[in-house]
Amino acid sequence: MTEYDDIAKGISKWDWNYFFQVCNALGNQFNDASWRMMKGEVICTALEEISDNSSKYVDEIGYDLVYMGKKIEVKTERRIIKKNLDTKSIQLKNTRGVVQQFKKTFDYLLIINTEAPFIAALTTWEEVNREHLLKGDQIQCIIKSGNLIFLTDESGIDMNDNTKANNSLKEYMRNGIKKWIKEIGE
Repeated sequence: MTEYDDIAKGISKWDWNYFFQVCNALGNQFNDASWRMMKGEVICTALEEISDNSSKYVDEIGYDLVYMGKKIEVKTERRIIKKNLDTKSIQLKNTRGVVQQFKKTFDYLLIINTEAPFIAALTTWEEVNREHLLKGDQIQCIIKSGNLIFLTDESGIDMNDNTKANNSLKEYMRNGIKKWIKEIGE
């Protein structure tokens, strides 16, 4: 068994039902541009939680998690994995300029649909590097299904639509910010 197989086997044992419940409850609360970074924070924190803390959310430049000593970059979208199980074009880097450099910053890429069909898959840095394309000031890739290890059933995980949260996370955060500001003035 290769390291890639070991990593995939370990990640496939994470509590994916719980993770997709979080995604379902989060819904579109953080889809606005000013909240999008927070959505990534919630998703990666949820990944650490569903791994029973065997992964560590680090939010470093070029990777999001550390698992079994390996750097994992996380890419999520509503349907980043298409019906044919290939990925859509994944934005790996926005260089915001003319000079394009694509250096290794992660060992594995974790790709997750955050809407039905709820699917997660893994690929290697080598595969991403082989498939990367320069498009304007972006570096993108499309990964074919045959070059992914699926961590969930390929048809997706069935979710109960009753997993919506009772409270808005956005409101919860705003209230926390207000409390924090008030504490400074005390």
